[in-house]
Amino acid sequence: MWGTAYHMINKGISLGMIKWVALVAMTLDHIGFFFPELGCSAVLRHIGRIAFPMFSFLIAYHLISGVPARKYLIRIGLFWFLTLLVMGMMTGYESYFRQMNVLGTLWFGVLGICIGHQSDLLKGYPIGSVFLKGIILALALIGSGYVGYNVFGFGYMIAFYEALKRKTVLPLAFLLALTPYLESFRTIDSLIAALATTVLYIIPVRINHGWRLKWYWFYGYFPVHLGILYGIRCWLG
Repeated sequence: MWGTAYHMINKGISLGMIKWVALVAMTLDHIGFFFPELGCSAVLRHIGRIAFPMFSFLIAYHLISGVPARKYLIRIGLFWFLTLLVMGMMTGYESYFRQMNVLGTLWFGVLGICIGHQSDLLKGYPIGSVFLKGIILALALIGSGYVGYNVFGFGYMIAFYEALKRKTVLPLAFLLALTPYLESFRTIDSLIAALATTVLYIIPVRINHGWRLKWYWFYGYFPVHLGILYGIRCWLG
């Protein structure tokens, strides 16, 4: 199994480090978003293009390694709701905050992956399981259109999972083909996202030996940093 093989590797970048780099990149991206008057805002937003591929990789890795999909759906769903609640109270539910909330994209991506591979999610529903999967998939596709990266982020996460699990060219090619859609065909951003995707696909990964970050701090950072940045933006006027 892919996940088992990678757990046996003692050399390589740790999962914890990938988490930290993803959070830093996301934060820089959002600083560039909230403060476009900064001279380096465009550079900050370019750096942020590596965050979503890293989040997708981390989720795909853990799901392949045997982490239950239910756990991801509950954890991400909880902090997605909290983020929407916090930002909604502060902004009146302005659309760009819904789009910025990548936790929704991650949640729908996990749901899409588990429909095809985490059949334990549907245990207890033997009657019409194929029909039920079709209904869930349709709802996931519709719902993913209202979160960051839209349906392309949903497809990207599923393609990343398939590429890492199967280690074949076709899923990887499809994955790279989606990167321009993630970045609305902005040339530099698309190239950065494609490069990040390729590096994550080929680098050896080891389980954490340091750089650990508890899941509640990791997901809790999303609503906290958005609230702080929005507060500073309001304070500065």
